[in-house]
Amino acid sequence: AMAHTPLLGGELRFHDGRVVAFGLATNDLGGLDDDQIIRVWAGVDDGSAFDATAVIDIAHVDDALTAYVLRTMGLVTMLSLVVTAAALAAIHLLILRRLLRLQQRLRAAADDPAHPERYVAVVRGRDEVDDLALSTNALLERSAAQLREFEDFHAELEERVEERTAALSATTERMKAQMAEREAAEERMIELAAFLSEHPEPALRIGRDDLVVYANPAARGILETLDSQIGKLAPKSWADALQATRGGGDSPLIRERIGDHSFNLRFAPAADGETVNVYGRDVTIETRAQAYAVRAATHDPLTDLPNRTMFMTQLTATLAQAERQKLGVVVFTIGLKAFADVNERVGFDGGDLTLKAVGERLRHIARTEDGVARVGGDEFGIVASGVPHVDAAAGAVARFAAAFDTPFKVDGRLIPLAAAIGVSFLPGDKPAAAETALRQSGQAMLRAKDGPATTSAFFDPTLDAEADEARRIAALIRDALENDGFELRYQPKISVSDGRLIGAEALIRLRRSDGFNVGPDRFIPIAERTGLIRGIGRWALQEGARTFAAAHRDFGLRAPVSINLSPRQFNDDDVPQMVSETLADTGLPPEMLELEITETAVMQNTEHAVEALTALADRGVAISIDDFGTGQSSLAQLRRLPADKVKLDRSFVTDIETDRNADAIARAVVGLARGLGKTTVAEGVETVGQFRRLRAMGIDEAQGYLFARPCLREDFFNHARAPKPYLGVSVSA
Repeated sequence: AMAHTPLLGGELRFHDGRVVAFGLATNDLGGLDDDQIIRVWAGVDDGSAFDATAVIDIAHVDDALTAYVLRTMGLVTMLSLVVTAAALAAIHLLILRRLLRLQQRLRAAADDPAHPERYVAVVRGRDEVDDLALSTNALLERSAAQLREFEDFHAELEERVEERTAALSATTERMKAQMAEREAAEERMIELAAFLSEHPEPALRIGRDDLVVYANPAARGILETLDSQIGKLAPKSWADALQATRGGGDSPLIRERIGDHSFNLRFAPAADGETVNVYGRDVTIETRAQAYAVRAATHDPLTDLPNRTMFMTQLTATLAQAERQKLGVVVFTIGLKAFADVNERVGFDGGDLTLKAVGERLRHIARTEDGVARVGGDEFGIVASGVPHVDAAAGAVARFAAAFDTPFKVDGRLIPLAAAIGVSFLPGDKPAAAETALRQSGQAMLRAKDGPATTSAFFDPTLDAEADEARRIAALIRDALENDGFELRYQPKISVSDGRLIGAEALIRLRRSDGFNVGPDRFIPIAERTGLIRGIGRWALQEGARTFAAAHRDFGLRAPVSINLSPRQFNDDDVPQMVSETLADTGLPPEMLELEITETAVMQNTEHAVEALTALADRGVAISIDDFGTGQSSLAQLRRLPADKVKLDRSFVTDIETDRNADAIARAVVGLARGLGKTTVAEGVETVGQFRRLRAMGIDEAQGYLFARPCLREDFFNHARAPKPYLGVSVSA
C-alpha cells in the first residue's frame, strides 16, 4: 500500500522497523510532480522492511517553498535543540548522576580496599547503567572474595610461618641441647674411659667382625687366658653369646674361671646393633659363698658327711636304680647307745669330736659306692646298693658292728661306744619310697637300743604296727592338748612312821573319746619322742598347782602335790621360769609344790641338772630324784644335787621280799640318802610284807596300792578332809 503512497505524504519505514513520519503532504511541495523526485525503492511489495532514499532537486523549488522549508527547518532545528537539551538533561539526570554515584562508590572502594563488599550498588532496573553497575558489583564482589582469599592465605601463611619459626626454634634448642649432651657425653666418655682403665672389673667391646676393639686392663688378663687380645678375634667360647646378643635376644651371661677367680660376663648390644659391649663382674666371693651354702644345706657341718636331706636324695636315686636293675638295697640306721654319758664324761666339745670320729670310721668301713650320712643327733644312715638278698646284708651288718669293737680316741682319751644298728632290706622288685626305707630301719634301730652292747635288728612288719599305734596315740595327745582331754589322778603319800597323809603324786591320764583312759606307760614315751611332752608337762604343772591352791584356800590343805618333770622337759632352759609363772598365776605356796625328776635325766647332764635344780630350789619348791638306783649315779654326783628326797625305784620295792640283791640295793639307797640328809620315798608298795621291810630299813614315806589307788581330786580331798585309817593308823591332813 505504501508503495503507491506519495513519499512526502506517507511514512518511511526503515530496515530496523522504526518509522519516521515527515508530516508533509505531497501538495505542500508546490505541485512537484513525480518527475522532480527521485525515488529509490527496494523491490519489495510485501510490506516488509525496506530502504528508501528521496532526493529533491532544489533548483526546481520556488522561494515560498524554500522559505517554508527554511522555516520548517528552523523550527525543526529549534525543536531539535530543545529536544537535545531535554535529552541532555534527561541523560544527566538519568545516566550521568548514576554514573557519578557509581564512580564515587568505585573511589570509596579504592580508598577502602579491605572492604569492597560495602560499596556494592543496589540495582533496580535493567539498562546499560544498571548493567555497568552489575558489572561493577561483580568486580567489587570478586575483589572482596579475592581479598578474603588473600586474607585467609595471609593468615594461613602467617600461621605456617609461626609454626615453622617455632619448629626452627625448637630444632635450634634441640640442637643446642644435643650439642650440650654430646659435649657432656664426650666428657663422660673421657671420664668413663679413665674409670674403666682403673676399674677392677673387666670391660670389653667387640666389633661387628668379632674383633676385640677395646679392653680395659682388668679384661686383658681374661683375654690372654682365653688366647685373645685387642685387635684379635674374641674367644671362640663367646661366639654363641655374641650371636645371641646381635639377634636381639636376652643379654647372655656366661661364667669364666680365671685362676682362683670367677667372673660373670654379660653381653649387651651397642646402639648400632652390631657392636657388643661385654661387662664383667668378679663373683669369686659369691661363688664360694654359694658353694658353701649348698654344702651347708646338704652336709653336716660337724662330720662333713651328707645330712639327712642329702641322704634322702641319694637314697631315692639308689632305690630307683635298684628297681631298674632288680637288685636289693639295704638301709642302715646306726644309733649310739648312752651317748649322753659321753657328753657327761668328756663334755660337749668332746662329744662333738666323738661323733666326728664315728663318722670317719663308718665312712672308712663303707664301700665307695655306699652312702654314709649323719641323719640325727647321734644317728647315722648308710645305704648299700647291689645286695642280691637279705642274707647278703648280714656281712655288711657285721662290718658296721665291728666298727664299735675298738674304742674311739678323742683328745688322747679312749671312748668306748656301743651302737644299735637297725636294718631295712628292700628287694628291688617293686617301687620303694626313701622315707619308708629310712623309717623302717629307724624302727629296727629303736628295737636294738635295749642292752649295753652293740646289737642289730632287722625290720619286720610288726614294727610297722607299732609305728601305726604310736602315730595314733600321738594324734590322741594332740587332740587332748587342744580339747582338754587330759586329767590328773592323785595317789596319796603317807608317812611310814605314823600313817599320816603327807601329800600326793599327780599322775596324768589320757581320756579317749570312748571314755577309756590311755595309761602313761603307753603315751609318755611317744610324747617324749615327738616333743609333745612339753605341752603335757606344762598342763600337768598348771592343773596340779591350780587344784591344790584351791584346796589350800578352801579348807587349809597343807599337803604338797608332786609333779613329774620329763627328761626332755627338764632339759629345757625355761623350766625354772615356767615354775615361777605357775606359782604366781595359781597362788600356790612354793612349799606345797614338789617336782620329781628321774635319776637318768639328771645323769644325762649333771652340770645342767645342778644348775636347774638349784634354780628351782631357790624358788622354794622341793626336789625329788625319782627312780633312784637305775641311773648309775655316783655318790659324788648325788652329793652335788640340791635334792630334798630320793625315791626308790619300784623295781626294787617289787622284789624286795624275794630278791636279796633288790633288798641289798634298797638298804644301800636308804643308807646313802640318810647319810646325805635326804628323805627317802618308796613307791609301788602293794603288800604288807613290802611295807614292813621298808619300814624296817627306815624309809620315810611310801605310796602304792596298799594304801590307795590314784583317785580323782574330789576323792583325794575327801580323804584329806576326813581322816581315814591306813593299816590301822589314823590319818589326818
